[in-house]
Amino acid sequence: AKVPNLSIVTSIGADSGSNNFYLKCKGEIEDKISELDFKSLSIYRPGLLIGAREEKRLGESVGQLLQPWLIDPLLRGSANKYRSVKGIDLANSLMEYSGKQQGKKFYYFEDLIRSYRYLACLNFKSESSILLNLT
Repeated sequence: AKVPNLSIVTSIGADSGSNNFYLKCKGEIEDKISELDFKSLSIYRPGLLIGAREEKRLGESVGQLLQPWLIDPLLRGSANKYRSVKGIDLANSLMEYSGKQQGKKFYYFEDLIRSYRYLACLNFKSESSILLNLT
């Protein structure tokens, strides 16, 4: 590909063999894009994204209220990757990790939070600090 690096956001649980339509579509997209020749392919698989949205969906609105307080604390160990993620943390991770590693790399909850913590420790005078200050 003439574009050396690509970053995409899919979803935790993305799987082209899934019986769930949403997860199947996300998995199929990952599979097709993985067949292309990129020097670096970063695939971000967040859980429920937390943050303001233009489009309102009842299920997501309820999830945004309940998951961080009631469900996320129960998700430990290998289930940690299913935790909700703030949209701003995902955005910071995209800026931090995209195109940095050759080949295909998946990023999950821990990577997204680690990136946020790392960036928060730095005193940037750039676009990164603008994003961090919006939270």
